[in-house]
Amino acid sequence: MNEDNYDCFQVCSKYGKREFEIGQTWCQLRCKDLYFSYSLKDIIFMETIYMKKFMECSKKTNDPVKCGNYVDNLARVLTPKDIIKLNSKLIKYHSTRNGVVIDEDYMKNECCRGKCIRQNMQSNLELESFCKSQCESQKNVKSIKKNTMNDFDLNVDEKSSQKQKDVIENYAI
Repeated sequence: MNEDNYDCFQVCSKYGKREFEIGQTWCQLRCKDLYFSYSLKDIIFMETIYMKKFMECSKKTNDPVKCGNYVDNLARVLTPKDIIKLNSKLIKYHSTRNGVVIDEDYMKNECCRGKCIRQNMQSNLELESFCKSQCESQKNVKSIKKNTMNDFDLNVDEKSSQKQKDVIENYAI
């Protein structure tokens, strides 16, 4: 393992292994592959927040696997600036009859926004507003597609319905 990643790995495994079984491969992947462009100070800052949010999520939802996937998805797209801005609302929750669950739509939106910011960092765009509108338009397109897929005609006229019943009855005899 690279010397620069050691502190990141220490932070990841220190938080992860105390209460939750987070595999070393998870920490190695995050510290090696996802953080190549950040300073060690940023890495430790990010990883500390991710681990705290992961533990908080696991306690609230009782679903460490889903929380781990959620945090890992965020880690792949968010920058240190994003985290500072989102720190208190990095993960949103809903209360249901079955307990507390993660707000999946919020995560999808934040991942979209973070990915957009990373992809367009070299451009001269006003990234926050550009990425916000990009992700909202993607969300609208997806919801339109979802609604039109559910929009098929269930009105079958009575004659064809009776014919189908007759065919089925004759076939059964």
